[in-house]
Amino acid sequence: MSVPPNTSHSPVQSPLDGARLGVGGQQLASVSSFGTQLYLPKTFRNDALRAAWPGYRAPDPIALARAVCEHLVTSRWGRQLADVA
Repeated sequence: MSVPPNTSHSPVQSPLDGARLGVGGQQLASVSSFGTQLYLPKTFRNDALRAAWPGYRAPDPIALARAVCEHLVTSRWGRQLADVA
């Protein structure tokens, strides 16, 4: 039987909430309070960066994501950087 997380938005949670949710549920519960923010439109400004670095070009987002994922997998999420280098 699954017990839903505390949805009262109260900063005080029952000590049993963590035991009922398990490790994965605890992790999800720790970010659920601001999860809706992930889907709201956002504007990122980099005027200061462009002023300090006039030739700046943003990296290709697909290539950047691929390179980051490859690095994380190769380094086992940074745990074996000395072995990878």
